[in-house]
Amino acid sequence: MSLFQFSPRSPSSRTYHPEDLPLSDHDFDQSQDFNNNNNCTAAVNAAELTRKAKALKSWCDRLANTLSLKAPQLADLYGMIDLGRDFQEADMRLRIYAQASTLQVLNAIEGQTIQYLAFKETLDEVKEVIGAGKFVITRAQSENLIVYAKDFMFNPSRTKYMVVHHELIDFLEANAQRLGFDKIFGNPAKERILLKACRDKCSNARNQMRKWAYKTIKDPKVKCNLEKATLLLAEKLKRGGPGTSLHYSHQLHLAVLRCFAWTYYEALGAPSPDLDTEDDEDDEDDEDSVESPDVSAPSRKRRKKLHFWKAYDKHWQDLIKANGEDMSSVVWQQ
Repeated sequence: MSLFQFSPRSPSSRTYHPEDLPLSDHDFDQSQDFNNNNNCTAAVNAAELTRKAKALKSWCDRLANTLSLKAPQLADLYGMIDLGRDFQEADMRLRIYAQASTLQVLNAIEGQTIQYLAFKETLDEVKEVIGAGKFVITRAQSENLIVYAKDFMFNPSRTKYMVVHHELIDFLEANAQRLGFDKIFGNPAKERILLKACRDKCSNARNQMRKWAYKTIKDPKVKCNLEKATLLLAEKLKRGGPGTSLHYSHQLHLAVLRCFAWTYYEALGAPSPDLDTEDDEDDEDDEDSVESPDVSAPSRKRRKKLHFWKAYDKHWQDLIKANGEDMSSVVWQQ
């Protein structure tokens, strides 16, 4: 017999594990009962959660109705129910009530704010109406009106001069914030005062333009050729002065104005320039006095309903009708 020969292990020496042992009928029944109990417990818990959620949502509905909450706020309370499903029902009611009370306070504050804003708007309107009679154009605003009224009048593309104040008011409204007129627009009473100021400043600008244009052809002290006259009026009227160059349209417009002024004031029965009182007030800040040219003929009364600028506007319309709107054409340059 070999020394390394092993003898088979006897059955009594084998090691057994409990899980290897077959279950008896009794043990199998106990395991089945345990699983059934777990399933029943889970079903009971799910039913309890469903009941609690339903009860809390019903309670939230009544609470939201009592506190006058909004639909989105009620949805937030529903969200709290889903988040706190593991809390006790009484605990959740306290938490939800605290949140609902906070939302009610916020709603009250919001409502009071809206009422205050509405009242403030009405109060501001009343103040504006009451204080409209005390409203005056400030010095800075008046200076802006003067500058832009002159500049608009000297526009090289202008063919209508009696409507400049409407264009000026539209320009001011479009640039109200930049020019300091933002507190005027939106108030009808103040807008009427501003419109009157625009009309006055534009009238003054027209008056200056008419007088200076006539002086360049009549007054011996100022009389000059078209080029120098254009530079002179640009210094008086154009915002920023003549600059390094002027568009040829400035000379064209001044040539038409000088020709019309000569024909208007020198024609038989025409008013004398020193008695032609339309647009008679000059800008108060103009340092240069505009003297009426010497007229050797005796003074003549202004013809009834005769208006220089109305006649000049009509003259421009006749020229455009005859020569076309393109002022760069050969017809206009002749």
